[in-house]
Amino acid sequence: MNFARRWSWTALIVLCAILLRLITWPNADTAWLLTVAEGMQAGAVLYRDLLETNPPASVWLHLPVVKLASTFGGHAELWLAASLILISLAVSAGVARQWSAIKKLQPLLLASFLLMPGYCFGEREHLVLLLAWVAIVLGIARLQQEAPPLWLIVLGGVCEGLSVIIKPHFSLAFIFVAIFVAATTGRSRALFGAEHLIAAALAMAYASTVLAVYPIFFTELWPLLRDLYLGATVSVLEMMDGLLLPLLLAHGLLGLWLWRGSQNERFSLLLIHMAASGFALAAILQGKGWFYHFLPMLGLDVMIVALALSQRGQIWVSAVAGSALSFAVWSSMSHAMEFWQLAKMLRAQSPAPIVALTSDLAMAFPLVRMGELHFVDRSYARWVSIHALGLAGEADAPTRARLVEYERADRAHFIEDMRHHRPDLVLVERKPIDFADWAQRDATIAAMLTCYESRAREEIAQGGIVLEVHVRRQEKVLHEACLHGQ
Repeated sequence: MNFARRWSWTALIVLCAILLRLITWPNADTAWLLTVAEGMQAGAVLYRDLLETNPPASVWLHLPVVKLASTFGGHAELWLAASLILISLAVSAGVARQWSAIKKLQPLLLASFLLMPGYCFGEREHLVLLLAWVAIVLGIARLQQEAPPLWLIVLGGVCEGLSVIIKPHFSLAFIFVAIFVAATTGRSRALFGAEHLIAAALAMAYASTVLAVYPIFFTELWPLLRDLYLGATVSVLEMMDGLLLPLLLAHGLLGLWLWRGSQNERFSLLLIHMAASGFALAAILQGKGWFYHFLPMLGLDVMIVALALSQRGQIWVSAVAGSALSFAVWSSMSHAMEFWQLAKMLRAQSPAPIVALTSDLAMAFPLVRMGELHFVDRSYARWVSIHALGLAGEADAPTRARLVEYERADRAHFIEDMRHHRPDLVLVERKPIDFADWAQRDATIAAMLTCYESRAREEIAQGGIVLEVHVRRQEKVLHEACLHGQ
């Protein structure tokens, strides 16, 4: 592919990425983390005023774009998209420069960064896919027994370290690559390359910083996560129910297929496949089965197939790219239509304060940001109460006592947020869990909700979700009485 044609494709891909970001919203995780970062910038204290289940790196990653939005204006979502587009351009150009075999597929590599993530655009797995390619190119240089430049070693170590900081599970991908390089070259010192030492140093520095700055994460939040969140996993068999099974089977078959072909091509692609396998295992070990956890594996697999087929003609590469990217764009558009009518109604109330009586993050987010509302609840949902109530029945006496206390504290936090922030709106889940019933079991919360009346109702076919928006009545005296549970 000549220079002009390659950059024409690059411009088209960037344009498509910009258009997608303008007409869609980030997924639930990204929307919530942006909201938490905005809260921190406004003075809220993480893990005290904002209940986030992840270590602070997940929030810290979003602070720069929130700062850009507050300084220069515009939505933080657009600054996040702009940042990732620029990083994607830099990574794709750098990878093509360092590894000549991928140069003619540079536009497809860029598309795997900007279009293929679809609804997962901006997720931590999306960023890690970008970071992983820097480490992969460094691994290929070591595999071919070349002397990589110092800047690439340092950058590869930083990218590897950041990936591990984001989620320790991701270390599996880099461990697999290091083992593969050492076994293939017969040089065991590849296991202790400078980039791995840099990554380890960054990870240890981060852990020490978290311990010093946020001891509350270990003393208060960790026991709660241990009892409620980390145990809420699904089995591997349950994960395989749906699209993940054929994708993982295809990944395994791809590894077997790679043993065909010339030695140089085979080993380089097998190295990428080892990284993808590490990411796949990391997704499985997280135990959630969420599709976006497998994004790094999918992004690498698409490029492996394209690289392997590139010698057989452009039509094969085009077929692979077209199939993967069409699915991703469809994913973005289908998710963008969820809650659209409800978001339109909420936007008319902007920037009203809102709290959520829901069981899952994806019910309030990105809906709240689509409606441009001010989320004043410390938690994205009443997940603490729901998990505690669900686990209490089969728990032993000491564990049951802790679960009851978690649920009591969650109710107390909701009451405190209602009294302090006086929200105009309450988002109430009615199905699959009826939070109107949950509220009635607490006299104070029940009294508070008499201040509100249901104004909108949305039914989402996928998942059988029914949400209602309750709007505060205008009678000030009644509202004062409700706030104090009278």
